[in-house]
Amino acid sequence: MHLRHLNISNRQVAAFTLIELLTATAIMALVLVLLLQILNGILDSTRVQSQQMEAVGSARRALDVIASDIRNAVISENSSILIPVSTKSPALLTARRSTNGATGHRYLAVRFSRNSSNQIIRYYGSSTFSGTNPLADAASNSTVAPVEPLARGILAFQALILADGTNAYLMTNTPSGNWATNNYNGITPPSGWNALITRSPSFAAGLTNRARAMDIWIVSIDDQNGRLLSNNSSWTTVVQSVLGATDVTGWRSAIDGTAIPGRIKSALRVLNKTIPLP
Repeated sequence: MHLRHLNISNRQVAAFTLIELLTATAIMALVLVLLLQILNGILDSTRVQSQQMEAVGSARRALDVIASDIRNAVISENSSILIPVSTKSPALLTARRSTNGATGHRYLAVRFSRNSSNQIIRYYGSSTFSGTNPLADAASNSTVAPVEPLARGILAFQALILADGTNAYLMTNTPSGNWATNNYNGITPPSGWNALITRSPSFAAGLTNRARAMDIWIVSIDDQNGRLLSNNSSWTTVVQSVLGATDVTGWRSAIDGTAIPGRIKSALRVLNKTIPLP
């Protein structure tokens, strides 16, 4: 029996040195860290934009509803928008279609207010617009509150009355010629309310400094940052003192000048809408 001899040639196997492996691992780790930082920055930016959109969206919904009601306000010789003496929530009759034929309610009495839970509530109630004292109808019928708030995360809600000239007044002020405190064309405004004098009624033709528009200002914040703000009493004190200032046009600069963290500053959104009066 013959044995066959096999010749096996030696092959050289390529290999990495320990230094090369460590260098490659370090480079890969550095690349991964950079990628994670970029990804985290993108996610953080997306989160901030989403929070700002949430805050802006809530405020815009409120502004749109308020604007719609004011544009449809019933203003005539015996009806107008009511301005509260001590608060910042206007009341008015707004035109609505009848839902029950000729006997149905043709108007809604509407009132807006910000509550202690940082929500804007739209109070409303049906009104038949008796014609005897529509001012009283606007005040007495705006008493029903919906289950859901109109907007949440609202830290400040204020309105300015814009006069025929360049003047702007807070609703709680009482400049001569802008609203009636005791008499609106022979009708007495309800207790605690003043009647806004606009340019629509014929009896107001000779009056000066009549109201031509309402400028609504809102400061809103998203839910997450709102909780962060409410959990720190010092932040809340600073922000509330800023938002309590009468000069609403300076809200943004006042907020930026506070000592609260930059993330909270950017989360606070200031919006306004000028609504021409009928």
